[in-house]
Amino acid sequence: MVSALNELTENGNINISKDEKELLTYYKELDDYEKGRVIGKAEELAEAARRRKAELEAAAAEKAKPKIKALSVPASVSEPDPGPIEDIEEEDEEDGYIYLDFPDLPVSAGTGVYLHDDYTEQIKVVADEETTRANYALKVAGDSMEPRFYDGDIVLVETQPSVEIGEVGIFIYEGEAYIKEFGGDRLISINPKYDDIKITDSNSFYCKGRVFSVLDPVKNKYN
Repeated sequence: MVSALNELTENGNINISKDEKELLTYYKELDDYEKGRVIGKAEELAEAARRRKAELEAAAAEKAKPKIKALSVPASVSEPDPGPIEDIEEEDEEDGYIYLDFPDLPVSAGTGVYLHDDYTEQIKVVADEETTRANYALKVAGDSMEPRFYDGDIVLVETQPSVEIGEVGIFIYEGEAYIKEFGGDRLISINPKYDDIKITDSNSFYCKGRVFSVLDPVKNKYN
């Protein structure tokens, strides 16, 4: 916390970005209980980000190491010749992977699913440009976002307090979680057979992030 504050100060003056000012504005509107939840979640996200950074740095360092090849061992009187020994690559099995937070309850593309932070697990995924950008992943339940997102898809999410109109996000409304297109005063389903969900109580509405991609099922061996 102290180091973070030091980064925000320059010559004794507070120096914060537009996004940080926006977060402070939201924070000041909360009561003490809600502030405590925000701080707890922020610490959890920061720890996850540090963990992902450390994993990527470790993977990069491991890849930079020269591969070690074991030489053939000549036969001796007491031991038979085992033949050529293959390149040692077991240490590389974990290279190129990271872990993402993955709540074990799906996010609804239909009528809503209760999403609770306490049930977060982690999944191992291939490290690429998209997965390293994501803060967490969620499984879709339902067909209201077809044909863009299908039942069983795992979506990648960037944590942010709001999204633009027309963007797809993860939302909590009246205690239930949805993956929907944001329509300003409503949550929109892409599948026309589902009605929009009107937001009538802004105090029960929260944005949990922006959905920007679907986890590749072939590369990551699911479905």
